[in-house]
Amino acid sequence: MKRIIPFFSPSLPVCIQWTRGKASGSLPLTFHPEHEFHFIKEGRGAYYIEGKTYAFGARHLVIIRPNQVHSFAPRPGEYIEKATLIFRRECAGDAARGRLAGAGLPALISLDDHAALQIELILKGMLAENARREKGWEEIVRGLLGLFLLWVKRLEDRPKAPRPEKPLFAQLRRHVEERCADPACTVTQIAREFGYSLNYLSALFKEATGIGIKHYLLQYRIVAARKIIGENPGVKIESVARQVGFRQYRNFSRAFLMLTGISPSLYRKNYHVHRE
Repeated sequence: MKRIIPFFSPSLPVCIQWTRGKASGSLPLTFHPEHEFHFIKEGRGAYYIEGKTYAFGARHLVIIRPNQVHSFAPRPGEYIEKATLIFRRECAGDAARGRLAGAGLPALISLDDHAALQIELILKGMLAENARREKGWEEIVRGLLGLFLLWVKRLEDRPKAPRPEKPLFAQLRRHVEERCADPACTVTQIAREFGYSLNYLSALFKEATGIGIKHYLLQYRIVAARKIIGENPGVKIESVARQVGFRQYRNFSRAFLMLTGISPSLYRKNYHVHRE
């Protein structure tokens, strides 16, 4: 979902949200241009990131790079305590920006007790500085962000591998993503082409991504629409609907509103007002 992220301030585009409670279900596919980290203090589930599924547990760190398509799938009813850190690259100093560059950072890191404690203290320190806002607080937050990234760099050699991808799922996912612009691409047609029941294919997708194949196709179409809108400020919304496989504009508008919380036209306006 594209959202207006509640950054600490316009001059400090950093956001930390600490959440606790029982999981209420999977979140839809999304992407954004900011860096995103999740410190998992307690709970189990999976993050689906760019076609791969990463199972997490307590004391794990999830790393999502800018514009990576991802979703969150906690175990049903699981108690989750985690911190979400989102920031724009310019918040980090020159050395820290170098640590964010390239493809070296893994998507999932396992933390020992000491590392988990240090990460938690840094994140809570950033939250406390934002709450008090005493003299020099923004510089302290930037310094803590740099320290956080130093810890990430130290820990990058403890990666956790993604779940092995089932060949059928990999083939289906590529098919859905390559064909999503075709209005004739429906889950019924896909099941017919692959020779499996729709229930089986939906279960296969839910196991890997947290959502069934029908919702994956719908959400991927909306992700594709958001990318088109972001890359083409003057594009007509009706044209976007056609480009991502919707025959009827009203169906596109309804799906877009359901998954993002705003209409396509308002999303276009907000995106280009708040873009980097």
